[in-house]
Amino acid sequence: MKILMCLVALIGLLLLNQSPASAQCALPFITLNVSSVAPGGTVTLSGQHFTDGCHDLVIPFPFHVARTRPVKKVRLFLVQGSHSEQIGTVDADKKFKISAKLTIPANSPLGDATIVAEVPGYGKIQPVAFRVTPKESEPPRDSDPKQSP
Repeated sequence: MKILMCLVALIGLLLLNQSPASAQCALPFITLNVSSVAPGGTVTLSGQHFTDGCHDLVIPFPFHVARTRPVKKVRLFLVQGSHSEQIGTVDADKKFKISAKLTIPANSPLGDATIVAEVPGYGKIQPVAFRVTPKESEPPRDSDPKQSP
C-alpha cells in the first residue's frame, strides 16, 4: 500500500513540475477567401491562434488556467516581388481569431502576390499566396446595332 501511495505522489509531482509544452501550442495562421483578385478588388482574410504567447502547460484544467490575451495591431502587408505595402491592421477577438476585408491597391501589378501578417512580439507568420489577375472584361457588344443575325 505504501508503494502505491508513493507512486501516486511521485506521478503527481512529475505532472506539477512540467515546463511549458510549446510543441502543443498552435501557431497563428491566415487564409484568404479567394485565389485571385483584380487590382482594386477586395479579399477577405481570416486567421486563428492570435494570442499574446503560449501558456500551454501539461497541467490539466481546472488546476491551470491559461492567461492569454488576444493580439492587438496585427499588421497586414501585400508583397509582390521586392515591393511590400501595408494594406491593413486588425485586432484579434476574444477567441484569438482575426478577420479583415482588404482592398488590393488599384495600381498593383498583375502576377503572384502574398499577404503577410506581422504579429507584435512574434514577427511575420507564414504568408498566404494568391494572384493579381486582370479585371473580367465586359461581354462584347455589337458595333453596328442595325445588323441582324
